Amino acid sequence: MTAINNAESWDDLRLLRDEIKNMPTEVKEAYLQREQLLRSQLPPAVKNIIDWNITTHMAITEHALDDYEGLSPVWKRFVARASELPDLDREELVDFNSAHFYDALNEDPSYGTVDDDKNNALSRFLAHTQRAKEIAKTGDREAFLKEVGYAIHYLQDGGTPPHTEHGNYLQKLFRIPMHLAFETGEKHGATPRLDVLRANYTPEEIPFTSLEMLFHNTALYSVQPENHVTYLNVSSWADIQQRCYDRGVNVSKTYLDYILQYMPPEK
Repeated sequence: MTAINNAESWDDLRLLRDEIKNMPTEVKEAYLQREQLLRSQLPPAVKNIIDWNITTHMAITEHALDDYEGLSPVWKRFVARASELPDLDREELVDFNSAHFYDALNEDPSYGTVDDDKNNALSRFLAHTQRAKEIAKTGDREAFLKEVGYAIHYLQDGGTPPHTEHGNYLQKLFRIPMHLAFETGEKHGATPRLDVLRANYTPEEIPFTSLEMLFHNTALYSVQPENHVTYLNVSSWADIQQRCYDRGVNVSKTYLDYILQYMPPEK
C-alpha cells in the first residue's frame, strides 16, 4: 500500500501492476484510485497513447529474455515492463512522440520539428544505452535495467514500419489512424495476435558490429518493400507483423547479449 501511495508518476505506478493482482480488494482499490489521479495529471498527448504498444513491447522483450540465464524471472519482468514505459513517460515524448520515429531513408532521421538530430529513436536508443553503462559503474542494478528497458523500446520502434517509413512530420500525423490499426487495432492489429506471433516465431541470429548499425540495419529491414504498410494491403498485415515481431525478438536478443555484460551483480 505504501508503494502505491508513494508512486509519483504514471510509469512508477505501472511497475506495480503485477504485484497487486493477488492482493486484497482494498489494495487493488487503492491502486485504481492512485492510477486515476496520476492519469488525470498526464498531458493530453500522453493520455491519447496510453495503450500504444504496451502489450507488444512487453511481449517482445519477455520473449527475447526467455533463454537468458543471468536474470531471475522477477528481473526479466522488470525489464519487460520498463520497455513499455517510454510511451508513457512525459520526458520521452516530444512533438507527438516524434522521438519514437526514425527515417532510415532520409538524411533528416526524425519526424520532429525541433532538434531532429537529437530527438529520434536512434539517438534515444544510444542515449539510454550510454546511461545504462554509466549507472552500471554505481552498482545500481534496478536503475541499470530500467535504462536497458527504455533503450530496447526504441530499438523495437526502429523495427516497426509505421515508425520508420519515409515522410515528414505532417505525413506522420496523417498516418496515425493506420499506425494504431496496424499495431493495436482489434481487427487487424498485432497486439490481439501476440499469441499467434509468438507461436510462429522464427529465430535468426542478428550480427552485432556496433550499436548504430544494429539499429540502422533493423530500420532498413522494416522499410523493405514487402513490409510497407498501407490500407491497400491489409490482407498482408499479418505477414508483415510476423516479420517485424521476429526481427524485434531477434534484434532484442542481440542487444541484450551486448548490454547485459555491463549489468551490476545483485546485492
